[in-house]
Amino acid sequence: MGLFGVNMPPLYGEGAKAFQRLQLEILRVSDDESLFAWQCDPPADIRNPDLQYAPGLLAESPAAFAMSGDIIRSYFDKERPPFSMTNKGLRMEFLIAPKCNKDIKVPLNCVQRGERVSLTVRKSVWGSMPGFHRTWDLCSVNNTKKYSKRTVLFIKQRGLSWFTPYMMGRRPLHFVIRSDSLLRSGFTVFEELNSDNLRPSEDVTNHIQTRPIQEHGERECRFTIERLFHKVFLNFWNWDSDGFVLVLWVDNPTGMYEDALAVSIFVPEQQTLAQLYPILNENINKIVHQDPDVISRADRISRCMKSGKSVSVALRRGVDSGNLSYILDIKIDPTGKLLWPDLDSEIAIK
Repeated sequence: MGLFGVNMPPLYGEGAKAFQRLQLEILRVSDDESLFAWQCDPPADIRNPDLQYAPGLLAESPAAFAMSGDIIRSYFDKERPPFSMTNKGLRMEFLIAPKCNKDIKVPLNCVQRGERVSLTVRKSVWGSMPGFHRTWDLCSVNNTKKYSKRTVLFIKQRGLSWFTPYMMGRRPLHFVIRSDSLLRSGFTVFEELNSDNLRPSEDVTNHIQTRPIQEHGERECRFTIERLFHKVFLNFWNWDSDGFVLVLWVDNPTGMYEDALAVSIFVPEQQTLAQLYPILNENINKIVHQDPDVISRADRISRCMKSGKSVSVALRRGVDSGNLSYILDIKIDPTGKLLWPDLDSEIAIK
C-alpha cells in the first residue's frame, strides 16, 4: 500500500480478493494501464473448455506480473476517459479497429520492448448475462492507425474461487470447528463420513473417522477433506446420549457460484453413524428431489435436541493458518433457544 500510495483497511477473512481490492484502489488514484498488462497460464485444473471461465481485467495474484517487469507507460490514446467500476463490471472506453470479429484487440497506453502492448477481449455469455472478458495472455500491435473507433466495454471480474464446486474437486477443503460451546456441554469427539467415498457394496464403518473435538488444548478442531464431495456427515454426541448430525453438502456440484456449500442439522434416535448413514442419505435425497429449496444453501441453522437443549450452527468462509477455510461456529444453548431459523424442522429422522 505504501509503494502505490493508497490506503485500504484490512478485512478479516478476505483472502485472495484483497489483491483485487488493492488494484481497484490503485485505479482510483492512477491511470497507469500497465496495471492490466499481466499475463499467465490458466491453472491446469480449469483448462476445461466447457467450464466457461476466463479472467477479468484485474489479476488474481501478484504472480501474474512476473513477466511484466519491462512494461512502461507510453500514451497511445491520450483522450481515453477515466475508468469506473459499475455493477456491470469495469467500464472502459477503448479505441478499437472498426471491423472486429469475435476477438477484439485493445491497445493499452504502455509498451514492452518498444512494442505497443495490447489485450485481447472476447465476447462471451454466462447463462443469460452477456459480457466481455480478456484472455490470459498479452499481444502486441505495430500499426495503431486503424484503431480509431471509440467503444465502451464493460468487463466483469469473474473469479474462480477456491470454494466453487469445481475447485472443490481439485483442492483440499479445510474446516475449523469452534468447539468451546461443545466442550462445555460434554461433546468431546465426533464422527466424520464422506459419503462420496462409498460404493454401494462397501462397509460404512470402514469409512468413518472419529476425531477429538479438542486438540492440543485448543478450543478449535481442524480437519481437511481432500476431494470433491456431495455430502459429509459429522455426528456429535455427549455423555447424556444427546446428539445431532451436521450434514455438509454441495447443493449444485456443477454450478459456478461460490457459496455452494450448505449445512443442515438432523436429530436422530440412533447414535452410531454406521446405523444413521442409510437413513440420512435417503432423507436428504428425498428433500433435494421433492423440494430442493427447503434447506438448500443454508449457512445458519438451529435445531432442538432430545434433551431440550438447542444446537445452532453458523457456516462462513475465512482464513485459518494461511488456508482458505470453512468455519463452523457451533453453539449449544441449555435453554433451548434457537439462534437461527429451524429451516427443516418438519423433517425428523427416526
